[in-house]
Amino acid sequence: MSAETEEPGQEQSFLSHLVELRQRIVRAAVAIVIVFIPMAFFMQQIFDFLSRPMMAALPAGAKLLATGVITPFMVPLKVTLFAAFLVALPYVLWQVWAFVAPGLYRHEKRLAGPLIASSVLMFFAGMAYCYFVVFGFVFKFIAGFAPASVAVSPDIEAYFSFVMSLFIAFGLTFEVPIVVVLLVRFGIATIDKLKK
Repeated sequence: MSAETEEPGQEQSFLSHLVELRQRIVRAAVAIVIVFIPMAFFMQQIFDFLSRPMMAALPAGAKLLATGVITPFMVPLKVTLFAAFLVALPYVLWQVWAFVAPGLYRHEKRLAGPLIASSVLMFFAGMAYCYFVVFGFVFKFIAGFAPASVAVSPDIEAYFSFVMSLFIAFGLTFEVPIVVVLLVRFGIATIDKLKK
């Protein structure tokens, strides 16, 4: 009898968690859209900023190519949406935190706040390092290998995919110190083992 009486309560609790999760996701999505709307008026400038390292490595007068019919519109739109997500990321993470926090112990809550803040900052630092340092070397190196008979004019969709891949790779690489702190904190690894 006790198992039968517990099941409806557990099901209701599970459904309430799903409803709350949906609300948090909707709020995060609305925040991204709200940030995206004003940024959409500057799509071209945002894409030009993203393409600046590549343009600096190309010969004078060279431009990026758009081979698809709607590519000149869709790629700047994707770039702007990604930028809007980054701007809204603190609020998105706050929604994640508000959903997860009730299930954490007090000492876990104290640790989670600084870790979330530092992981966001480290991810942004990785992206900034990639944009301001790595892109300059990579694009000049690649453009320098092009034969004289080849006109280097990369496709903007391929460029966007390449740039996003590097952003994510360097952002995650800069998360290594956070991962090390977590491994040591939860006893999965020790400082002595990591030194070796």
